[in-house]
Amino acid sequence: MKVAIYVRVSTQEQAKDGYSIDAQTKLLTQHFTNAGYEIYEVYKDEGYSGKDIKGRPAMVKLLEDSNKGLFDTVAVWKVTRLARVHLHTLQILETFEKNNIKFFSLSDENIDASTPIGKAMFHIMGTFAEFERNQIIENVKMGMNERAEQGKWNGGSVLGYKSENKKLVIIDDEANIVRRVFDLYVNGKGYKAIANQLNRDGYKTKQKNDFAIATVRTIITNPLYAGFIRFNQHLDWTDKRRKGVNKDYILVKGEHDAIIPPSVWDAAVSMNKISHINQQRPLRVTSL
Repeated sequence: MKVAIYVRVSTQEQAKDGYSIDAQTKLLTQHFTNAGYEIYEVYKDEGYSGKDIKGRPAMVKLLEDSNKGLFDTVAVWKVTRLARVHLHTLQILETFEKNNIKFFSLSDENIDASTPIGKAMFHIMGTFAEFERNQIIENVKMGMNERAEQGKWNGGSVLGYKSENKKLVIIDDEANIVRRVFDLYVNGKGYKAIANQLNRDGYKTKQKNDFAIATVRTIITNPLYAGFIRFNQHLDWTDKRRKGVNKDYILVKGEHDAIIPPSVWDAAVSMNKISHINQQRPLRVTSL
């Protein structure tokens, strides 16, 4: 009997004990070797979320190989390694069933999805996996909103600042670039012209790259530089890259020092002549 072992860990989970790729591989390999199985291949998705199927190279290959009949059993350490969305879990199971492939989940009471009880448990565990994922997303969102309401920075790399003890501190050289961007903008230069000027002058982004239109736009539309924290900006928190702009986002006074005065920010807002980019607004702070 040949078993295909599938292991996965997301970037966020890599720090958790027992979740590592090596730990999963060792447990599964030992168990199925002792049970008399031949290990066909270990399919590894390291640093990948379980949110989708197509975005995981090893999972895609596992499903392709299952269609070729290269093994007769698939094993995971835990059902959550297979998928976080229950519908995807069912789709994967359907592929295995279609190809007469058994499925085992080692840590979930050795679930064998080829039996009626195993199938029922599989459905239950898949449902809980999706519920857990949604709860994590909601908890993160609540935590970040709470920090933002207090004027705290939620992290990330931003030109002009560095993080010290979870607080933003101005980097003078970078702050001068930010001031230069706003100065050029309020004096009539467009995003492309500003990017070209900065590149001619030898300035670099936070990542030491040349400036692009999108980089300049990000600076011009960020109220952080006027001393404010913006939150509730995105409508969809289920994706790693937050999707959907909420035009009714909230601004609160941040704990950090501003790089530009509010008057310059408001002048930049009024200079925005690109009709499809209308996400800025004057600094009207919500009392919380």
